[in-house]
Amino acid sequence: LSALDDPGNGNAPGDGATAPEGSGEGSPAPSTPDPDDLARAVDAFLAGASGAGAEVRALAEDLRGRLVLDPVADAVERLVREAGTPPDPTLLDMASAIIDPAVASRIVQRIGHERDEDRKAQYLVLCRRLGEIMAKAFRGALTGATEPAVRRAYYDALLAMGDTCRHIVEEMVEDENTLLVRSGVAILGEMGGDGATPLVTSALAHPDARVRREALLALAKLGDEESGALVLG
Repeated sequence: LSALDDPGNGNAPGDGATAPEGSGEGSPAPSTPDPDDLARAVDAFLAGASGAGAEVRALAEDLRGRLVLDPVADAVERLVREAGTPPDPTLLDMASAIIDPAVASRIVQRIGHERDEDRKAQYLVLCRRLGEIMAKAFRGALTGATEPAVRRAYYDALLAMGDTCRHIVEEMVEDENTLLVRSGVAILGEMGGDGATPLVTSALAHPDARVRREALLALAKLGDEESGALVLG
């Protein structure tokens, strides 16, 4: 206040004082990055440009913060696709660095509605390479997925990930959400392996008849001697 009261200190309004940042006067406000900037940064990163990796991470963080998820999902898909076979770990590390649960969920939505077989195959590769963050996104999506084709696409992706996501599938069988329990039972019936039969069997006592039916079908797919005896019981 004393500074403002003193007309000779050079800080009073009209005396050439620099306007505070963000006041609309003096220096311009920082510009918001364009979503296309991330695609260009990924181009530079793939070309080996110095500093491009930091730019990719910074742009992805900005877009995620503004919930502009599609450009980040596009970048993740491209990085995994360009990683090749065997995959370049540098590209996979970058994909893992810029993905988060919201971006993973956006990719899961795409997978559920993809009908092109080649694209489906690419998505299965992506799921295997990114692992648990994708498995958790599928789990979240299955809590409300009712369309059979969408559920089947999610099942196929979780099955493609194999042991990477097995613990997540097993947890689904014990969840309170009936749709999730049905999904976990169905996937375990196709996945098989140690511990599948006891978990599927536990669903035979579920209060929802649809879960019990799914458990019977899963036990039939497991097809071992123990399963047959449990079904008869």
